[in-house]
Amino acid sequence: MQADGDVVEGGLRRLAERPVQDVAAASSLRYRVEGAGPFDVFEGGDRIGPPIARLVDVVAEIDRRCTKRAEHWMALAGWLRLRGAVASIGPRRILVLGRPGAGVTSLVTRLLHDHHRVDGDATALLRDAVVLAFPQVFRVPADIGSHVPELERHVDALPRSPDGSGKAFSPA
Repeated sequence: MQADGDVVEGGLRRLAERPVQDVAAASSLRYRVEGAGPFDVFEGGDRIGPPIARLVDVVAEIDRRCTKRAEHWMALAGWLRLRGAVASIGPRRILVLGRPGAGVTSLVTRLLHDHHRVDGDATALLRDAVVLAFPQVFRVPADIGSHVPELERHVDALPRSPDGSGKAFSPA
């Protein structure tokens, strides 16, 4: 990750989280962010489009591009993309599937709060009976406090998710 200034680098920090997966990286792509707002964003040395006004929108755009690129590469390698989360309860690894709004994120947030391992939310990949989590920032519903009461006092401090549908929460 390369950015102009501490504020920009701090805003992009969540994109640099390094989750551990059992699959080796086949390639990499570099993003560069220049400016202090509006921001110029470069992918592999090429400008991705016109300047982006807000840092939160820069983060959302880079996250969207990285996610789509990784999903494409995984699909080419035979992985099936599922709407779900991957967690571990004791020695047992589980895949929780559900349509948007079904409560998958609320359930795995509860599991995380109860000290279970949660590898990812929103997207899981399946191939040959192997499940990989696709780590992303959780987009918890605004009413997450009603599902996980212990979080009620923290909900207002969480930032809005990039799409505005809930609150953004990084389990890392």
